[in-house]
Amino acid sequence: MAPPVRHARRTWTRRLFFGRRFGLTADTHDDLVDWPAIFAGLTAAGVFGGTHQSRLEEIGGVLFVNPGSPSLAKQRTAAVLMVDGGRVSAEIVDIG
Repeated sequence: MAPPVRHARRTWTRRLFFGRRFGLTADTHDDLVDWPAIFAGLTAAGVFGGTHQSRLEEIGGVLFVNPGSPSLAKQRTAAVLMVDGGRVSAEIVDIG
């Protein structure tokens, strides 16, 4: 059984793009969250925020993306999530 997940009160999962499932949360704190527990069962990607620090990492076959912040961080960033033929990828973009 997975340990309780702290600081992830608002988590949504939807089926989007070629039947792949994606998760989204804005309530995560990078150092406290067990990402796989929050997005358990995802087949594609989990997008999270709250830290204003960009991050792109694959864990257990799930792509995890934190776009950072376009306005509240010293280094302003955004993320581009791409789906091509069922393959999911992402890129962190510096927007100055």
